[in-house]
Amino acid sequence: MPASKHPKKGNDPGSVRARQDDFLTAYGACGTIRSASLAVGVHRATVNEWKKDPIFRDRFSEAKLDFAE
Repeated sequence: MPASKHPKKGNDPGSVRARQDDFLTAYGACGTIRSASLAVGVHRATVNEWKKDPIFRDRFSEAKLDFAE
């Protein structure tokens, strides 16, 4: 879904978490940051910012394992 149509915009924690969840689901299915970002309308730079957060980093690692299986 293009970024302009993504219903979960905003910087409040609930919106960010919802976008992260969508991204991680897509990443677990496709295995690339680029493809997952495009699928959910999140810029790759946003994902890089999220990866600075240890909780997101752990969840990202789990999504990598999901794709590998």
